[in-house]
Amino acid sequence: MVSNHHLRRLKKQSATLRSLFRFTFASLQCRNTSIIYKMKILITSAFLIAFLASCSLTSTTLIKPNDSFILGKNAHGRFSVKLKNLSENDLTIWKVPMDGGQHSPTKVQPNETLKVKVERNTGLKIENNNEAEANVFLVVKGDTGLSMGYQNK
Repeated sequence: MVSNHHLRRLKKQSATLRSLFRFTFASLQCRNTSIIYKMKILITSAFLIAFLASCSLTSTTLIKPNDSFILGKNAHGRFSVKLKNLSENDLTIWKVPMDGGQHSPTKVQPNETLKVKVERNTGLKIENNNEAEANVFLVVKGDTGLSMGYQNK
């Protein structure tokens, strides 16, 4: 059973909520619609910025022994990669242009994290020249419409 004290308390809380609702509803119907319009634009902009900033690709990739993984061997825009070597052996990173060749070799030690900026129409090749499998953790930002594939040696 509910005591009289609790009933009085509930009535007081419900009256407070009703007055708060009336105030909020009345403030939304104010005649100065430019403030509401500006608030709508501000909220929409905040959501849009948060959405665009969160566009990224995250992957943990397994590379077989004496094999390579190529990211972005297709026509695309610029992108950046944050790569962490999760394996026990060194890996080699190459930039691979679409028109052929490879350049800018970089060794990645075990448990090392590396950030790489990749130009448009250039791929990123991750080489595992070891007899053991390698795992890499990748976070790709920028153009994420990239091809992904393996290349046997």
